[in-house]
Amino acid sequence: MKKLSLLLILLCVVTAFSLSGCQAQTKTSNANQATEDTAKAAEETAEPVTLNWFSDVSFWNPPMTWSSDPNTFMGIITKKTGVKFSMNIPPQDGATKLSLMLVSGDIPDVITVADPGNATNIISKLVKSGKMWNLEELIKKYDPNSHLLTDFPNDIKKALINRDGGWYAFPSHISSDDLRKTYPPSSQYYIDRNKYQFNDTIMVNGKLLEQAGIELGSLSTEQGLLDALEKIKDSNLKVNGADVIPLLVDGKNYWDTTMRSITSQFGGMNVDKNGNYRDLIYSSGYKHALEFLNKSVNEGFIDPSDLTMDTNATAAAIVTGRVFAFWGNTANTHYADIQTNQPYWQSPAPVLSSTGAKPVFGKHYSPSVGWMQTFISKTTKEPEKAIKWLSYMSSNEGLYDSNGIEGINYILDKNGMIDVTDEGAKNDHTKTGFWAYWPFSNTSWENHVFEAPTDQLGPGGLMDTAVTTAFARSEKTVIFDNSALDVPPGYIQSKGLGNQETEIRNFVQAEIAKIITAKDLSEVDALYNNMVKKATSMGLDKIDEAKDALMKQQSKEMGIPMMGINE
Repeated sequence: MKKLSLLLILLCVVTAFSLSGCQAQTKTSNANQATEDTAKAAEETAEPVTLNWFSDVSFWNPPMTWSSDPNTFMGIITKKTGVKFSMNIPPQDGATKLSLMLVSGDIPDVITVADPGNATNIISKLVKSGKMWNLEELIKKYDPNSHLLTDFPNDIKKALINRDGGWYAFPSHISSDDLRKTYPPSSQYYIDRNKYQFNDTIMVNGKLLEQAGIELGSLSTEQGLLDALEKIKDSNLKVNGADVIPLLVDGKNYWDTTMRSITSQFGGMNVDKNGNYRDLIYSSGYKHALEFLNKSVNEGFIDPSDLTMDTNATAAAIVTGRVFAFWGNTANTHYADIQTNQPYWQSPAPVLSSTGAKPVFGKHYSPSVGWMQTFISKTTKEPEKAIKWLSYMSSNEGLYDSNGIEGINYILDKNGMIDVTDEGAKNDHTKTGFWAYWPFSNTSWENHVFEAPTDQLGPGGLMDTAVTTAFARSEKTVIFDNSALDVPPGYIQSKGLGNQETEIRNFVQAEIAKIITAKDLSEVDALYNNMVKKATSMGLDKIDEAKDALMKQQSKEMGIPMMGINE
């Protein structure tokens, strides 16, 4: 402003004519500024509107009660956007509840969903309902100056349009070549995380490793891991008077995250040696993963009751320090959030299968459509407020605000990088809202504004990175680009196989529980063969044929050859 004022003064003294012109311009500018200030003041003093926000991500845990406290992110959001939220995150069956809402017409203003494996087709249902805004249309109509029209990465937008037929969803945890051009990584550390990091893996408690006299390297084979679990079970080790848990799986998510990770480390993948797509249950790695878990249950390494735990219970068990090994989605444990008096977690990954199969790691290297998908419904009575809120949340300003209050929760160092303060490290996101709004997590932005960490603890810290990149970094792991395996939401449904896919998924999930708790490996074999036979008769072979055609088409278009590594 000082530079602009000086320029006006210099121009105004050139001639009397210029002076009169400058006086008029100044009066006009002042009048315009006054109008803008009045409008802004009116907006800030106006009663905020309440929007309904629904999510089917049951373990997402932002504050459920909205706060107007200016020291919370909710208070900041409301002050800057005039919006507050009534949150609705069902503990289970969120996708089913949302499907019923679409039918009844009682649709939330904002909807955030995650559609693992496209199992529920909820993204497709939202788009095809005709009740979700095309974001580009919504922005141009109600927020034409939004940064999203100029800086949303084109490669991600293209991927979203290819998936949904239009830009309807705002994705979370985005990272792409176009986005990294805008936000280049601050160091090699983040380049490596982007290349190797994956949350589904095995990690072990360093403190208990030391107490039991077990070397981390001895756990890098299936038999070595089983021997270690046996030693832990028989060691009578206790933590605060309670028995140590030899192996914890990912609670009720085990059939998805734990099974996927063990299968991958045991060499199973969705493509056979002839380059044909097949469901993962047909791979020998998948069957061997079931056998491993069955042994672990029968030997007392896994408590069968743990298979029904929710993510909060899983995280609570990790916090006690009683868990020797965990296998599943490490993010569900919040192990990296722990700040004091907790074990240093390590990963022996890959755990080599006794079959000799090579561990395989599928990484999506093409532009990703992210994880959580946020939609704005056409039924909202406040479309302008909703889109301006989304523009703010995804902006530089919103992303900085999501980290806390500058000077209190973080400071900017001499290079302009975010440096979290001691106060910021104590943040409880379930109360303050800082770091809580995962739907707007921008991985490339975060890797740009943070220096490589020097702390062991904390999300993205040295321990977290060591654990979640160990599998892919190993020279024993075969890495392949799995981008061609993407299946757009609604694709299987468009082939008339949507109901069969849902029924098969539910059937397999139930059968896995029976197999893992079977009395011996002979029963495992019989139950597994019956599961495969039944799933095939239910139409899994037809679904695989459809996915195989899609995979081969995408493989050709992307120039990514697809071939099984082990079989």
